[in-house]
Formats: sequence, structure tokens, C-alpha cells
Amino acid sequence: MATLPTMLPWNSIERLRDHFGDYVVVVTCRSCRHSREMTPAFLARHCRSGWDEPIANIIARFRCRCGRR
Repeated sequence: MATLPTMLPWNSIERLRDHFGDYVVVVTCRSCRHSREMTPAFLARHCRSGWDEPIANIIARFRCRCGRR
């Protein structure tokens, strides 16, 4: 029997290391609707605390290519 990957609830991940980093973060800009998929490994390489960084801190620093937060 094959298992299908299911989407995790948005509140089940607090830090990058949660769920062993086996997920993808999809970010969509509210103003221009640009969308991007990022892996936790990519985010961990670009964060101060690496895998221990809380997702809330990372989201606060996101900027879109249009320049808006």
C-alpha cells in the first residue's frame, strides 16, 4: 500500500528542525502574489541560529522581489 504525503498543519512547525526538516515552505507575497518554495535546509544556511531558528523570526525578515515585506 502506498502512502501519500500529507500537508502538515501550519501550527505544527515552530523551528526549522521540526519534523526533521522534511517539508517545504511556500511563501506568497500579499501585494504582488509572487510565490516561492523554500526548503528548511536553504533557510538554515541563511539564518543566524541555523536549524534552531524559530520560523516566526524567519518570516519577520522575509522580503519579496517587489520590495514589500
